Amino acid sequence: KKLAKREGVTLFVVLLSAFNLLLRQFADQRELIVFTSVPCRTRPEFRNLIGLFSNFIPLQTNLARNPRFTDLLLVVQKAYSGALGHQDLPFENIMKELQSGQESVDESLSQTLFVFENAAKKSLSFSQCELTALELKTGFTKFDITLFMQEKQEGLIGSLRYKAGKFSGEMIELMVSRFSTVLKEVATQPEKRIQDIRCLSPAERSILLDARNGGGNGNVSAKRKPT
Repeated sequence: KKLAKREGVTLFVVLLSAFNLLLRQFADQRELIVFTSVPCRTRPEFRNLIGLFSNFIPLQTNLARNPRFTDLLLVVQKAYSGALGHQDLPFENIMKELQSGQESVDESLSQTLFVFENAAKKSLSFSQCELTALELKTGFTKFDITLFMQEKQEGLIGSLRYKAGKFSGEMIELMVSRFSTVLKEVATQPEKRIQDIRCLSPAERSILLDARNGGGNGNVSAKRKPT
């Protein structure tokens, strides 16, 4: 949060930038597309309607110039601000356009969603009713990988949802562990260039590269670093 305040961006932008950096190393791609969800109540007639009005917008980030992390924050902020101007475009139409030019994007990590929630949940009370919030687990995910981050009074918490048919549990555990590593490094050394922020060992990078080339399943040993 201190980094976000100092650089004049939101915590959402800092977390998304760090997630982009993580994906760049796992996918070995310099151009990434990550979706995020936005409330879609842009029309005055929607404001008093009950129901979920939201849409997914793609945020494209090019990391080819090896920017400093502080510069990456501005790139992501600009991409997000620009995408908000097109938030009414149907998600299905966006996916068709992206899939038509997907040759330049790593297919295994091309359908990725980042969700950040920092709004305090308000409790509802009625004279004759008692409401209890339940966590809904459907076992279904629209995207290949979805990172959920939530800001609470005690700090940040997160969870990673993925399609088991595309990723091994070991790889996902490694991503979770290394995301924590990336966050710590960018918080303490934000002026570093992104290629100098390494979260994978040479052996782990070799295994992932072999898996992308069809020589393995990408299973790597995930050893969590102490926090």
